[in-house]
Amino acid sequence: MGGKLKSIFFFSKTKMYESNRWKLEMDFKKFALHRHFEFVFSIRKAVISENFSGKHEPDKN
Repeated sequence: MGGKLKSIFFFSKTKMYESNRWKLEMDFKKFALHRHFEFVFSIRKAVISENFSGKHEPDKN
């Protein structure tokens, strides 16, 4: 009986670890994606503002 209980406990611990790992991986992927888009947008903003501050700047005032 003790062995069976142990294996069930181990199994549930493993399952818990697996789901936590999956959740962490998903969180990390979301975070990485978010950072990637932030990076891309900041580059775009920089390029756009660079273009607008150039010779053909539309008069904002």
